[in-house]
Amino acid sequence: MSDDKGDRDIQTESRPPGSVREFRLRLLALDTESGRPAHREIDSIGRDYGSAVAKATLSEFRNERSSGLPRWDFVQAVVAGCLVASGLSRDEVTVHLDIWHTWWKDLVIASGQPLREAPAKPPPQVKAEPVAVPAPVRPGRRWLIAAIAAAVLVGFGAGAVVTGWRLPSSADPSLEYGPCAEQIGQSTRVGSGRAVVRTGPAGQAEPGPAD
Repeated sequence: MSDDKGDRDIQTESRPPGSVREFRLRLLALDTESGRPAHREIDSIGRDYGSAVAKATLSEFRNERSSGLPRWDFVQAVVAGCLVASGLSRDEVTVHLDIWHTWWKDLVIASGQPLREAPAKPPPQVKAEPVAVPAPVRPGRRWLIAAIAAAVLVGFGAGAVVTGWRLPSSADPSLEYGPCAEQIGQSTRVGSGRAVVRTGPAGQAEPGPAD
């Protein structure tokens, strides 16, 4: 490409091309007028407009090894690359692209073929943050946890009963008392049994024999 970038006067004919061959010749003429930009430059500029160009495809087009109507994404990249390389502004490039797009669609419709333009690029997907899910508790573990909790509560209740039991201050050291601090006498019945507590020398409760 020569160094007089921006000095070229790129003109687009107002008359639409009458055939695919004429369309290709106009595109080749635009490529020549812009100084035949390098593939890397056309591909980079084309990507800014949403179209990429393979190096082999551009080479086949320039050497006229193909004859059909090019895809619109190829035409868009070549036209945009040539016009930007010639120094046109983005607004000017957009005006020229609209004209070329109209010509291209008219030729497709005239040939009876459906329009097959390149699909729009989907928006980038936003990755959702993973949510930590607690591991399920197995049924066997639930029963084990419940049993341990029940044992702790029973032990706590029993300890509270034992530590909270007191003999009255007026207890007679010579008598025996039951768990509820009631006075009990000796039983002579066979097979009977009662929990008794004797009072020690200092008035403290001591376990006594059961009948």
